[in-house]
Amino acid sequence: GEVVNLQTFSKNWYSININGKTGYIHKKHVTIVNTKPKPEVVVANKSPTNVRAGASTKSNVLTKIPRGTILSVQTFSKNWYSYTVMINGKRQTGYIHKKHVVEPEHFTFEGFAAKPKTNIRVSPSTKSEILTSVTKGTVIQYKLYNDHWYKTDVVINGKQTVGYIHKKHLNEKRTVYIDPGHGGSDPGSIGNGLQEKNVNLEIAKRVKKLLLNEGFDVIMSRETDVYIPLSERTKKANESFAHIYVSIHINSYHDSSANGVETWWYSKGPYPTESKKLANELQKELAKNTKMNNRGVKDGNLHVNRESQMPSALVEVGFISNKSDANKLKQSSFLDKVAKAIVNGIKNYFGLN
Repeated sequence: GEVVNLQTFSKNWYSININGKTGYIHKKHVTIVNTKPKPEVVVANKSPTNVRAGASTKSNVLTKIPRGTILSVQTFSKNWYSYTVMINGKRQTGYIHKKHVVEPEHFTFEGFAAKPKTNIRVSPSTKSEILTSVTKGTVIQYKLYNDHWYKTDVVINGKQTVGYIHKKHLNEKRTVYIDPGHGGSDPGSIGNGLQEKNVNLEIAKRVKKLLLNEGFDVIMSRETDVYIPLSERTKKANESFAHIYVSIHINSYHDSSANGVETWWYSKGPYPTESKKLANELQKELAKNTKMNNRGVKDGNLHVNRESQMPSALVEVGFISNKSDANKLKQSSFLDKVAKAIVNGIKNYFGLN
């Protein structure tokens, strides 16, 4: 899979320069790649789709891409595309086998209705007749039609027909991994009559419910009071191929005057730019919805942000060590506000608000 520059030497051999010395490679042992790469748009069709370090199925896997991801690639050889990936904040060329992707028009996507009343029309025009309407959050399978419209199969009066949905009215199906920190034998911070693990879980359950109502897929690291090691949390998230990872925590400090909300990301994590964006959106909504002291967005080497192979952020919702913050965290109505803020931040990140 390694890419090298060769010179024709004879009928059956190429010559290659390695550190100033000439070597020879038999023509049967190489694949000639395209000298003029052609850009193409394809869809990952294997779950997962591997991006490799070289144009060979024996090359190391640089990263894995969820099925259904739209990719901008370049033709590389008879069986391979080249694809630029970000590894530890640096651009790197990877390779995807052509058998593992398909053309967009041949792939069936899954999304959810974005409008309270999402119309499916007879033809790709907002002036055409409405075949049927679905409510916000309804899951819809669709194919690409043109730059502004999707097409989907609908059943009208017992007969299957093709309908059209405007792209602005349908959102891509997205998976969010929610991680309520601590649990079981690990209570987290304790103070003012609260245990962090319980508050984290109460917020996470509310976030899950709201996200499901918005049409998201949600995976939780835990849904009961159990202990789960950090390594298992990130392993489960990575195997799920969730689009983002959001960890929920409550802060604590020896100085009881410390108060407010803050959000953490990691500049040396797998997706630093996206993670910073996610953290900013979460922090903005938390500060706005809760009216708590805005402690800002912070960069730190936390396990969940370092080991999760997706954009990630960790929110610290108030200080359990601060009496005023703790009193708020005891109120169900306040936890509802926190959950709503986290969901709004997630929607902002995906451009859905």
